[in-house]
Amino acid sequence: MPVQTTYSTNSAVACAGLVVRADIVQPWKNGEASASIPFGFAVCPHASLAQTAILPAAETDVVIGIVARYHNHSLDVDLDTTGLKVGATMDVLVKGAMWVTAEDVTTYRGRGWVRCTAGGAGEVVGGITSADEGTETIDTTNYIQHQSVVAAGELVEIEIDFTRK
Repeated sequence: MPVQTTYSTNSAVACAGLVVRADIVQPWKNGEASASIPFGFAVCPHASLAQTAILPAAETDVVIGIVARYHNHSLDVDLDTTGLKVGATMDVLVKGAMWVTAEDVTTYRGRGWVRCTAGGAGEVVGGITSADEGTETIDTTNYIQHQSVVAAGELVEIEIDFTRK
């Protein structure tokens, strides 16, 4: 059996969906027809299934929170290489702080939008972006605030509060 003899001193600061502070977390089921939902992505309530959430699809969708990474999921049952499988229970952070992958450059205390349509490189539905892109994003600037300056594709801590009206 091989033995590990070297150790990295440059470990990542976090991972997408890692919760920094959980003020309000709610359980929701993945209601997508066939898609997994990754950790650190925003979700909206399903139109007809109670306590079921899906990725946003339109600029008028209402975001309820961001999928949090907890270690209470079964690798064989709930997870695949993308995230939480269809039907899996998700822990959705409604209020608190967490790490997400920034779609583009962020500014300290800058506001965030949620992507509902992916049109270009690096754009993912449910991702957090720092710019309004018209019908491709949902205005969540009253609910998401970046906590540092990072480059596109890097992890950034965000403060969220989806209880605000």
